[in-house]
Amino acid sequence: MKTKVVHTVKMNQIAHDMRKTCLIVISGMFLYACDIHRKEMNGDVNSEHYILDVDDEKVYHYSQLFDTCFIVPLNTTKENLIGKISSVIIGKEILLVLDAQMSKAIFLYDFHGKLKTKIRRLGKGPGEYKHPNNVVLVEDDERIYIQDSGQNKILVYSLKGEFLWEKPMNLNIRDLQYVNGVLCAFTFDQTGKTSLVLYDLDLNKMKSVYIHLEDDIHIVNGVVENYLYQNYDGAGLYAKNTFSNKLIETKGDSLSKLISISFSSGSFNYEPDITYDAADVFKRFKENDIISLSDQIVDSPSFMMLGLIKGNQGRMAILDKSHNSLYYIKELNNDMDGLWGGVSSIGRHNVNANYFISIIPANIFNQRIHDINLENHPYGSILSKMTVGDFDNPILILYKIKKNANFD
Repeated sequence: MKTKVVHTVKMNQIAHDMRKTCLIVISGMFLYACDIHRKEMNGDVNSEHYILDVDDEKVYHYSQLFDTCFIVPLNTTKENLIGKISSVIIGKEILLVLDAQMSKAIFLYDFHGKLKTKIRRLGKGPGEYKHPNNVVLVEDDERIYIQDSGQNKILVYSLKGEFLWEKPMNLNIRDLQYVNGVLCAFTFDQTGKTSLVLYDLDLNKMKSVYIHLEDDIHIVNGVVENYLYQNYDGAGLYAKNTFSNKLIETKGDSLSKLISISFSSGSFNYEPDITYDAADVFKRFKENDIISLSDQIVDSPSFMMLGLIKGNQGRMAILDKSHNSLYYIKELNNDMDGLWGGVSSIGRHNVNANYFISIIPANIFNQRIHDINLENHPYGSILSKMTVGDFDNPILILYKIKKNANFD
C-alpha cells in the first residue's frame, strides 16, 4: 500500500534570551531546543506521514535486499564464553559484541572471529561497572565508551581493554551513539521530557536539544533497548521514544525530518495529556492485538527496516525510500545461504545502519551444515573449512544491504 503525506514546515523561533532557549513548532507538535544558535534554527523541516496496511502482507527474499553476507564464527575459549548477545557493533576492522545480561562483558573480534580484547570489570570502584547498558566504539580514537546505568557514569577504555578514565553523569541517559566526532545521549528529565545531549570525546557537554513531542505518547516505568539509531550515511541519527510511532531525524545539531507512522487497523489510541505505565500498555497490546513501532530500526540508502510489536510478537515493516511506500512484512525468505530460515522480525542486536545481522547458536549451525550440500552452496568453500563445537559461541552472519534494493 502506497500512502504518504509529505509537507514542509518552517521552524518558527520565539526569541528568548535566557540561556538562548527557543521554541520550535512543527505541525502543531512542539519540540523544545536549547543552546542552539539562532542561525541554526533557520531552514525547513520535512514532515512525512506513512500509513501501513496491516492486511497486505509481503514476502521478500534476502537476495532482493542484501548484496552478500559475511559468516563469522566467534572464537571460543573457557575465558570468553558469551551468554547472550545484546548488540553487535560493526567497525572498520573490529566487531564489538556486548553481552549486557549474562556475562556483562564486551568482546572485540576481528572479522574472522578471532578475539582481540575482552572487557569485564564488574564492581563499584574506579574502572568498574554494574550494568553496561550501552557501548560506543570510536575506532579512529581507539576508545570504547561504556554507559553504566547502575552507577550513572560513563567509562572509557582503550581498544586493548585498558581502563583510561571515567566520568559521573548527572543525567538519566537511556542510549548513547557516536556521530562525526560527537557522542549523542538520549536523556529524560524529571518530567519525562526527552533530550538529545551532545558531548565531545572527553565527555564535555557541548549543547542540548529537547526533542520531546507534546502530542506523542508518554510512558513511565519502562525501558527499551534502543532510542537512537544510525543514519545510513553516518551524518545523523534517528531518535524515538518508547511506543512512539514518530521518528525525529537529526543532522549534526539540527532537526531535519519528522517521520510518523500510522496503521490501517489495530493502532493504540492514547491521550497525549495522560501518562501511561509501561506494564499497562504491554497488557493492552497483548489483550487487544495492538500494533506500533518497536525499538529496532535499520537504515540504508534505499530502504529502512522498522521493527514492530503486534500483540506480544515482533514483526517488521520496510519503508521503500525510492517509491515512498511502506510494506508490512510477512517474511523475509533466506535464499542466500540457507543457514537460517525466514524471519519476520528484527533482532534486538541489530544496531548498525546498512547491515542486517543474524545470530545462529553453534549447535543449530552444525545441524544446518550437516543438512545442506556444500558442493553447490555459494559459501560452501568457506563453510567447509569451519570447525565449530555444539557448545561454542554463536556464529554471526552479517548481511550487507544493497544500495538499490528491488521490491518489484
